[in-house]
Amino acid sequence: MINKIIYKISILSIALAIIINTLGIPFAIAQVQGIATPDIRITTVDQVFVIISRGLNYLFILFFIGAVFYLLMGAIDYLTQKPDDGKKKIKNAILGMVIAIIARGIPALIQAILGTLVATS
Repeated sequence: MINKIIYKISILSIALAIIINTLGIPFAIAQVQGIATPDIRITTVDQVFVIISRGLNYLFILFFIGAVFYLLMGAIDYLTQKPDDGKKKIKNAILGMVIAIIARGIPALIQAILGTLVATS
């Protein structure tokens, strides 16, 4: 009984640590002084791809933050009243993160294999 409580508390503390670390990075970056807004003038097709790539990067970050919150919801469910639902949520959140990381690495893999330039900035 006590081991089960300690196990559940440790899962919750790990989930909270992940959330604090994930949310702390953007806030720390936002504190940097002297960041100027770039003057965006689209003159070539490559610049369009760079803008699309940056937008996808922001979407990836938002997805990851959402997955961390889903992981936390699963941990809370697991600790409180619905351990089966919590396990499913935790498993799905981790699976989503793994798939996102793999999808994120595909352009770099293609670039390494083919030696061509793939827009990843």
